Amino acid sequence: MLQGNYRAMTVMGAMAVLMACSGALAAPVATDIKGAVLTPAEKIRETLQQRVSIDLKDATFDEFIDYIRNRNDGGSKLNVVVDRSVQPFLRGHKISVKLKDVKLSSALTAVIGQYNLTYVIVGDVLVVTTRQQAVQRQLRQQVNVDLKNVPLKKALEQLARETATNIVIDSRLAKEADKAITVNLNDVSLVTAVRIIAELAGLKSALVENVLLVTTEERAMRLAGDPTFPGGGFPGIPPEEGGPIPEAPPPPDPNVPPVEPPAPPPPPPAVPIPPRDRD
Repeated sequence: MLQGNYRAMTVMGAMAVLMACSGALAAPVATDIKGAVLTPAEKIRETLQQRVSIDLKDATFDEFIDYIRNRNDGGSKLNVVVDRSVQPFLRGHKISVKLKDVKLSSALTAVIGQYNLTYVIVGDVLVVTTRQQAVQRQLRQQVNVDLKNVPLKKALEQLARETATNIVIDSRLAKEADKAITVNLNDVSLVTAVRIIAELAGLKSALVENVLLVTTEERAMRLAGDPTFPGGGFPGIPPEEGGPIPEAPPPPDPNVPPVEPPAPPPPPPAVPIPPRDRD
């Protein structure tokens, strides 16, 4: 069993107990097409697919976000947080938008994209942040993992569902994908959890933009140093300070002769030492 680290779960569990004790009927549990119970992250994704019509004129950024949060058209509400680091740059900006029958995700992207912002899902919260920090926030979210003889592929798929992240295993590794994994991790970052799970199967994780790919060590190393995969990283952790991972330097141009380093300066001339006076 995999468990995401969601604070809201404790509150929801307590409410369910109170309702059961009072004899109240519980609301139906949200499920996907296959009948699996939706994770909090999947519920947010489902809400973002709802269609909306928006007509705002000279609204502040906060007013637009409040509309996304509270939806007065009967749609599902969202927990939305704007990254504190970008809030000062949004003060005073006015937003005028008129959209009809579009997906909520498209409306959100159309507005925040004008400010070079994007959004990511972290637990049961939608976070509006910069593109550079988006991957950081997803990969460093805290998770709990409890696996007992779970196939590697199934474990990674469930972890991806619970965290709304892109975690995939190399399709060429069918044998390793079925390897049973047993591990218990509490309050670790998502990227650390993926690294450990992959290691238990004799594999490595590589970061390619916003995708964690579990593959062989050789391929992971190659992806990390391949300039055709900008944003690639090994062993799967982006820099602590945020921002894009530095790309590999370009290879030298064979048509340009190498620059010889300058010759070192000549040593200073020797200073003659006068003979000592004789008495």
